Amino acid sequence: MSTVIKPTVGRMVWYRPNENDQTGPVPMFCVGNQPLMAQVTAVWSERMVNLLVTDAIGRQFQAPSTQLLQPGDTVPDGGRFAAWPEFWPVN
Repeated sequence: MSTVIKPTVGRMVWYRPNENDQTGPVPMFCVGNQPLMAQVTAVWSERMVNLLVTDAIGRQFQAPSTQLLQPGDTVPDGGRFAAWPEFWPVN
């Protein structure tokens, strides 16, 4: 059984943008393979949250209904997920 960390409003997580996030009308700017800083703004469940994401140059974006990976979860292909910094997936 894996550990589940209960998300709460205000907690910081790391966000991995998808291709649409990085090519939209105002694209999120990333540096290499580094995740972006995000803050939980609403909690739907232990694995679904709304986020306020800050990109690498300080611009802020909303990321509603974002999958929150828990320790041991499989990383989705293509990005658009968040994870706890201490359990950030390597792959």
